[in-house]
Amino acid sequence: MRAPQPKEYHELQNASRYYEELTQALIINKNQLHRNLQSTFPQIESILSTSSGRVYWTIVSLFPHAQYVLNHNENQVFQSLLAISGIGRQRAHYLTTRLYALARQAYPYDNESSITIRAIQRNIANLLSLSAERDNVINYMEKLAMQANARSLTIYESIPGIAKTTAVRLVAELGDLSRFDTSAQIDAFVGIDPGRYQSGEKDSHLGITKHGNHLARKILYRTITQMETVKATQPCHITDYYDKKKRSSNSRGYKKIAIASVHKLIRTMFALIKHDNRRIVMKYIDFEKNVAGFEDSRYEARLDRAKQNLENYMHKNHVHVFDKKKKKEAATINGLARNVTYQDLGLPTKLGELITEYAYTPIKERMADEISDDDKNYNIMK
Repeated sequence: MRAPQPKEYHELQNASRYYEELTQALIINKNQLHRNLQSTFPQIESILSTSSGRVYWTIVSLFPHAQYVLNHNENQVFQSLLAISGIGRQRAHYLTTRLYALARQAYPYDNESSITIRAIQRNIANLLSLSAERDNVINYMEKLAMQANARSLTIYESIPGIAKTTAVRLVAELGDLSRFDTSAQIDAFVGIDPGRYQSGEKDSHLGITKHGNHLARKILYRTITQMETVKATQPCHITDYYDKKKRSSNSRGYKKIAIASVHKLIRTMFALIKHDNRRIVMKYIDFEKNVAGFEDSRYEARLDRAKQNLENYMHKNHVHVFDKKKKKEAATINGLARNVTYQDLGLPTKLGELITEYAYTPIKERMADEISDDDKNYNIMK
C-alpha cells in the first residue's frame, strides 16, 4: 500500500476549489455588469478591445452613465483617465475622444441618479476584489506546489500552452502522478475513460464515463484549446495530432478529438513525471537501440547530420523514426527543441512514451557523446 500524498496536496486542492468559486463569482458579476450597463451606457463596452480587466472596470466605475461624460469637460475626463495606472498620455487623449463620441451616441433608459448606477459600482467593486483575490490564490498555490513537487510544476510549464495558472491547478487537481501505475489510471481518475454497457449478449461501448475529478477534466480540456492558440510559435505533437484528426473528421464537432488529445496530453505528462522521477536521461545511442526493439525491429531511428559538415545545418541532430513495414517516416524529433511531429498517429503506446522521453531529455544530454558523421555504428542520415 502506498503512502498518502503530502498534506500540501490537500491544501492545494482546497485552494484550487476556492479559485474555482472565485472564477464563478467573477463570471456572475461580469454578466450583471453587462446587463446593468444596457440601460445606462451600453456603448462603453466597446471603449477597449475587451470588456474585461482592471483598466476597463476602472473606466466604467468613473463613467457608469453616458451623462457622466457629457457633464465634464474634455480636460477633466482626460485627467481622470490619465490617473488610471496603465494609461499614458497618448492613450488617455484617444480614450477621451472615444468616450465623448460614444456618450453622444447613447440614449440611456435610466437616468444618472438611478439606483442602477449603485448596482454598477457594486459590480465593479466585486470584480476588482475577486480578480485581486484570484491572483493572491494563484501565488499561494505556486508556493505550495513548489513545496509539494517543484519538479512537476517545472515540467508542466515546459509544455507549450501551459502557463503558471494552469500548471499550479494541474498540480493541485491531479496530485502526484507518480502514484499511478499507468496513464489509463489517470484517464479514469479524471473521467475520460470509455464507458461500457453490458446486458446479456449485448456489449456496447459508450462515451467517456465523466466520473472522477471533473475540475481536472475541465482544466485539461481547456489546456488543449490553449495549446491550439500558441501552436504557431510553440508547435508540439499534441496539436499536430489534434489538427490531423480534425482534418480527417467528417463531424462538425471536435469534442471527441479534444478528448483524444487530452488522453495524449496525459500520456505525455505521465511519461515526463515517471521518467523524471527515475532520473532517466535518454541519449541517442540508447534511443536507437530501444526503438529497434519494437515489433521485431519494425521501427528504426535515424540521426540527421549535416550533409556537408555544416555547423549551422538547421536539421542537425533531428531524429527520424521510420516504419520499415509501411516504408515511411512515423515521427520526427527536433534536434534543437522539445518538439515532436508525428506522421503516423497509430504508433504503439510504449514507443510513443519512449519518443516523448527522448524529446524531453535536455538537448545537450541527448548528444553528450557526440557522434561523428562517419560513425558506422549508428543510423546516420547524410
